[in-house]
Formats: sequence, C-alpha cells, structure tokens
Amino acid sequence: MYNNYANKNTIKVNNDNDNNINGDDDDDDNDDDLECYMRSLGRFLVSYRDVSGGVRKRIKDGERRNDDDDDIYGDYDDDDDGGGGKRKNSVGKKNSTKKVEKPPAKLFPPTTRSTTSTLKKSQKPPHLPLSPPTTTPPLMFPTWTCFRTRDIFREFLKTEQHYNRSLKCVVSNFRQPVLLSLESNRAFTSWQNAKLLFDDVNNIYHISCCFLKELEAQNSHTQSTNYLLGECFTRVSNDIQQVYSSYLLSYPSILNVYDKVVRQSVLFRLFLRKVEFTASSMMSSLPDLYMKPWKRVHEYINLLTAYRNLLSADHVDARNVLIGLKFMKALKKSIMETQKRLESDGKMDALQDTIVQSPLLKEPGRRYVAELHCICYLVVDTNSCVPEFKVPMAKDDLSFFLFNDCMVCCQRVATHVPFKSNITNKYIFVQTCSLQYLRVSNLMDTAYMRNAFKMWTPKNQWLCSVDDNLTKHQWVSTLERTVKKILKKH
Repeated sequence: MYNNYANKNTIKVNNDNDNNINGDDDDDDNDDDLECYMRSLGRFLVSYRDVSGGVRKRIKDGERRNDDDDDIYGDYDDDDDGGGGKRKNSVGKKNSTKKVEKPPAKLFPPTTRSTTSTLKKSQKPPHLPLSPPTTTPPLMFPTWTCFRTRDIFREFLKTEQHYNRSLKCVVSNFRQPVLLSLESNRAFTSWQNAKLLFDDVNNIYHISCCFLKELEAQNSHTQSTNYLLGECFTRVSNDIQQVYSSYLLSYPSILNVYDKVVRQSVLFRLFLRKVEFTASSMMSSLPDLYMKPWKRVHEYINLLTAYRNLLSADHVDARNVLIGLKFMKALKKSIMETQKRLESDGKMDALQDTIVQSPLLKEPGRRYVAELHCICYLVVDTNSCVPEFKVPMAKDDLSFFLFNDCMVCCQRVATHVPFKSNITNKYIFVQTCSLQYLRVSNLMDTAYMRNAFKMWTPKNQWLCSVDDNLTKHQWVSTLERTVKKILKKH
C-alpha cells in the first residue's frame, strides 16, 4: 500500500515537473520546496521498508552493515514499474560462496531460527540485548561533614561580624562623644564614671577586631573543606578570657553608674535621647548593647560544640576546639553564678522592704533559694477531750522564705482593694530558723488535710498544706537538699 502511495506521489510530482518544463515556470523557491518534499518522502519510504523488511542493524568495528541472511521476515524487491514489491522467503536459503562473520557471543548471543518462512502475528521479532554498561570509577567529592564544617565556620564569621558592629556602635557613638565632652567645658560626667562605663567594652572591641581578622584570613587562604576554627580561637583565647572576666565582674557596677549618671546629668539624658534607638546605634539603647558580650559567650559555646561534633578524634583542629570550649564553659559558669548572685541580692532587697519588722536579711554569703505560701494547721492532740482538737484545723496563712543558711517564717495578711479584685499581701515577721536543726517529713493525705508535710525544730513544728502535689514535692526536695549542704559544711 505504501509503495503504491509512493508511486502515485512520484507520478504526480513528475507530472508537475512536466508542466513546469512545458511552460509553467516557477520560482527557485518552489524548486527547493519540491526537493525537500522528495527527500523527506524518500526517507519515510526507506525507514518503513527497513522496519517491514526486518533488517537488523549490527555494529562491529565501528561500521554499520545489513545482514540479509539473518533476515527473519525477508526482503522486498521493488518492481521496475513502481508497483508493490514481492516478498522473498529467505529462510533456508544461504549463500554458500559468501562467508559471514559471526559477531562475538558476548555482544550478540545466538538466536533461534524459525523453520517456517513466516512468523505468526502473535510472535514478535527478537530484540538485541543491550551492551553491558561500562563501569567508571566514582568521583571523589567532599563529604557531608566537610560541607557542614564549612557552613558552621561561615556562620561563626557572619555572627562575629555582626557582634563587632554592635561593639563599634558603643565605641564610636557613645564613648567618643562622652570623651570629647570631657575635653570641653560641657562634660556629661566625670572621667572616673566615663572610664568605668566604656573601658571594658573598648577592650572587648579591640579583641573582637583581632579575632575577626584571624577568621577572615582563615576563610580567604584555606580550602573549601579544611577550616581550622579552633586554631583561630586559641590564638586569642587568653586575651578573650582576661577581658571578658574583667567585664563580667564590673558589669553590675557599670549599670549602677549608668543609672546614677542618667539621674544626675541632664546633658547626658539629652545626649542619650539623640543617639539611642537610631540607625547608627542599631536601634538599641546603651544597656541593651551592654548585654551583647555575655550573650556572645553562649553563642561561642553553641557554635564550637556543633563544630566539635563534626570532627573526628584524630583531626588536626580537634584539640584546639576542646581547649576553646573548656575555658568558654568556665566563663559561662562564672556568668551564671554572677547572675544568680545578683538575682538573689535583688530578691532580698525586695523582701527587706516587704516584710514588716524584718531583721537584716542581706548579709555576706547569704543567697535566696525559694519561698512557699501555705496553710498552717494546729497540731493534733490525740489525748485531748475536746473533739475539735483531735482533727487538724487551719490556723494561719504562713509564708516561708528559704535562704542558703536560714529560713524566715512570716504571717501572710491579705488586704483587698476597694472597687477592684486585687489582693495585696502583707508579711509580718514571726521567727527565723537555722537550717542545722530543721527537719522535714512527708504526710499522707487524709479527709481533712491534703498535700501536707511537717517541718519541725527542737522548739517549734508546723503542719503545712499546699494547693497541689507538685508544689509540695518541689519545696520538700529543695529544703532537704539545702539542709544537706549545711550539714556537710559543719
């Protein structure tokens, strides 16, 4: 059918060419289109003939050839008059004079031939197997750990740059104007206060600049998979430890001087209103910028810990990272101790003003631990003849304030505010108990008293009840732990 279609199209094209020769001259563009059409038609016929004829293509020694003897379906012979081709049966007919070289067994395994000249419609021609894939050695790429160490190093560098800019704000926007005012006749404060306010931050800024240069040099000269963060850190570790320790010791004094200067100096207050919360000060106040150094210590520990977890034990930089982590954790410990001490001092100052007729609470070495608000019950007297005394009865609302060396017992008195639902508590001092002789024990829940425990000394005892079981266990465990520490010291 396709051969007839090709012959008809060929005849039509020949007739068109004859018409053009007889007198219908077309442009060169029409001739080019005709040639393209003939070429595409010829390619289509050849491709269809190859498929229908079942010619298998083989590749050997880089040359392409057709093997007519291995044809399963047979070939077609084109007639001279352009009619349909006649099918020849090639099965069983071999050319004895022509010797065909067989392909290698690995590339082309032997195929079984059919004894008949034609195949059934349900059968399909056998497909040639694909050549085995060539195995190439795997390329050596950086591992996941290398990329993670690179990311942590760049995060360290980026955060250090931001931290350095915040310190520069304190030095350039606050310290320099204050020093210039001291040289003129319009001083904001004294030289001593200015030195206490800005000297420690200025030292930290210079150390941060040196550390930032080390990180930038390491980032520019090292390879993309080999960063030595610990080596950069240990070069300035001694200076960092010395400067930060000095700053943490003077940090409470810095804030006290700042508050005093703000209260006393009008010029300093006007100066702060112009500079604070602007773009040059990174939209922060001076006390907020004072918090940057001790917050940076926590960031150092987090980044160094993440970097250490990715390094192997035999890595070149593993020892330096461990050294840096060791002294930074020691610095963090001192920060936490200072923070607890300051919170304890502030709490004792507040209690000193709140408790009526209170003795002096703030003493050297004393630290606030916890407090408890509970209901105190009368001690049960089983030998009493009065029935009411055989049952626990609520007596007072008490509050206990626990310190590291004593416990203060106060009576809690509630005062209601008119036209409001607020309640104001007032604490009246009752007595002070030494922790050396204080004991505590748990009590079972009864119908009259729940979440109860007992505290006693050689002279006094208290049956206390709280609202929930969690508060009870927290207070009892804290009290027992504090008493054990006192007994170990003595």
